[in-house]
Amino acid sequence: MSKSYPVNAQSCERAGNVLPMPFPTKYDYRQKWLEITEAFSACHDIQEIYDRYLEWLNQTFGVPRITIWKRFNVDGRFYQIRTINSEEQPPPIAGAHDLVQRILAKKGPFRIDEGDGEDDSFRELRRCTQGHICVPFITTREGLLGFCTLSKECDDRTYDDDDFDLLRVIAHHVTMLILQFQLVEEWGTRAKWEAVHKFSGFYLHDLKNLASSLSMVVQNSEQYGLDLDFQASAMRTVRTTSQSIIDLIAKLADVSIDFDTERVRNIQGTNMNVIIQETLESFQGEACTTILHHEEPLPSLQLQVEPIKQVLLNVLLNAQQAMNGKGAIDITTSFDGQRVCVEVLDTGPGISAASLESLFQPFKSSKEYGLGVGLFQCKQIVEDNHGQIYIESQEGRGTKVILTFPVEIPDK
Repeated sequence: MSKSYPVNAQSCERAGNVLPMPFPTKYDYRQKWLEITEAFSACHDIQEIYDRYLEWLNQTFGVPRITIWKRFNVDGRFYQIRTINSEEQPPPIAGAHDLVQRILAKKGPFRIDEGDGEDDSFRELRRCTQGHICVPFITTREGLLGFCTLSKECDDRTYDDDDFDLLRVIAHHVTMLILQFQLVEEWGTRAKWEAVHKFSGFYLHDLKNLASSLSMVVQNSEQYGLDLDFQASAMRTVRTTSQSIIDLIAKLADVSIDFDTERVRNIQGTNMNVIIQETLESFQGEACTTILHHEEPLPSLQLQVEPIKQVLLNVLLNAQQAMNGKGAIDITTSFDGQRVCVEVLDTGPGISAASLESLFQPFKSSKEYGLGVGLFQCKQIVEDNHGQIYIESQEGRGTKVILTFPVEIPDK
């Protein structure tokens, strides 16, 4: 029986044999890696990463149309955030979209026109993007962060294996950079919240003094309320104190600090319809019409009741402010067998895609003296109660806030 031995290059040459040369590749990968390193070395945030990646794709492939899509945590849908030569802004796509399902199945670059049975939404997406190749930003832990599409090349050449290898490697590098910057942002947020504990004592002391001034006015009004001089003095106190409170809030916004986030865990069995009814009793809707459509009976939930009321009140106030006190707020509760769902729908002007992207990020607010912590805190409270919060909105079509909470099935 013959034996096989490892091949030695020198022995081959002596025997007159010629070793096959490596198959030539389309790209100088060392040069491409240097290009990528240089392109991303000066990035300061995630937005710049997307900008540099789009530029690199354009310079490397020069195809007529490129789009970059990102998953927004606010509603779990994918939005087009960067593009070259797109004529229109396609609508966001949900996680159940056929393209997203193909991405999750393939986990790497692939030709979009592979496969049959495309539905209308898939054909419309291809029409808007002219996408021919799809490249995902995907990780095992975080799932699908986003993806990009490239159209066919101008001369109708097809993408070969070298193109796919290059796209796969660079997309992985971009994904890792995005995750690193997300981690940096999370640590920055933690540092800001730690600053709350250092400064809150001083500001809470000022707020306590201002509240005491108003309290004194209320107490004295019981005895001197009919006195004209007292009325004039009281109005001056109220005017001065309210302005001081506004100024203090402005200072709080400037230094990006907020109230203490420590919440007492007081979990109890409760009914979501009862929580909503009690919240509505303290909600002054002015000209807003608030309608509750509730499913009965709802199963009991284990929740921190007061914090959940704060979340609902915050959502209602946001809706009221968005509609300037005029419009309708519909609240609907339901149960799907596993989770209790609360939907709050308003008839306001809606939210732009640019604002949706950062809606749950702290210390960012569109309001003049907003602290930018309301929805951030709402998200924390809901997640502390093992729930989820999503916001679906489109300019000109109102806003829907969706809260879901799992029903705990007792052990038998």
